[in-house]
Amino acid sequence: MVGLSDLPENTTFHAFLWTKQTGMQDLGTLHADDLGSSATGLDEEGNVVGLSLDSTMTPHAFLGLLARR
Repeated sequence: MVGLSDLPENTTFHAFLWTKQTGMQDLGTLHADDLGSSATGLDEEGNVVGLSLDSTMTPHAFLGLLARR
């Protein structure tokens, strides 16, 4: 399961991946100064797909596990 979750105090949101084995994993953002990220699905190989919003709110697509960069 994938999605997005607010961080403490609702300051931003991050993509997440949840599995029975690992629980909820925060996937972070593409760049340290990005405003937030959202995971929107899983591809055929189980990679996370989604987007990260930069400081101008421009979305940038990602494929793969951001936490494993």
